[in-house]
Amino acid sequence: MGQVRCAACQWPVEVTAWNNPQGEHCKSCGQLTYVSVFPVINRVHLAVAPEAIQEQSEASCFYHPQSRAVLPCDECGRFLCHICDCAMEGRHLCPDCLNGAATTKKLLVFDNRRTMHDSIALSLATLPFFLYPATIFTFITAPLAVYYSCKHWRSPLGILPRGKTRFVLAILFGTIQSVGWGVLAWMLFFLRRAT
Repeated sequence: MGQVRCAACQWPVEVTAWNNPQGEHCKSCGQLTYVSVFPVINRVHLAVAPEAIQEQSEASCFYHPQSRAVLPCDECGRFLCHICDCAMEGRHLCPDCLNGAATTKKLLVFDNRRTMHDSIALSLATLPFFLYPATIFTFITAPLAVYYSCKHWRSPLGILPRGKTRFVLAILFGTIQSVGWGVLAWMLFFLRRAT
C-alpha cells in the first residue's frame, strides 16, 4: 500500500484522510492538509524478470539474447521478450519500430504538435485592427474570427493545458468589430437617404 506524507512535517497521513474535500489536520504538526490520491496507489506492482532461455532451440529476444522471446514485432518481425514488447494501439512493436513510428507520426498516440486554433482566432480578431493599413479588412477578419472560434471551440488546444480565454476574447473582439461595421453601414445608408 502507498503512503502519503504531510508536506510540512513529513508525518504519514492516515488513509481515512485521503480524498477528503474539507481536508484534515496533520496528527503531528496540526497543518491543514488536503490529500488527493488515485486508487492505483493501493495496487501491488510486481516486476517480472524475463524468462531465461532453457534450450538451444528456443527463440531469444533480439535485444536481450539471454531472454526467451514471447512474440514478434508486428512491424519488423524481430523476436521480443516481454520487457521489449511495446504495446501501442493494439500492435506489438519493438523499441526501434516504436521510435520510428513516433518520428514518422504513424501512431496517433505520439501527438507532439498541435495547431493552436485559439491563438489563430485571436490573431484574426486583433492584428488587422492594430495594423493601420489593414484596419479596413476587419469587416472580413472580425466575422471570420467569430466563425473560426466557434468551429474550433472543441478542438484540442495544445500539448500543455490552457483555457479557452483566447477563444472568448476572439469572439468578443470579433463581435464588437462586426457590430461596429454594421452600425457604420447603417449610418451611411441612412445618411445617403437623408441627403
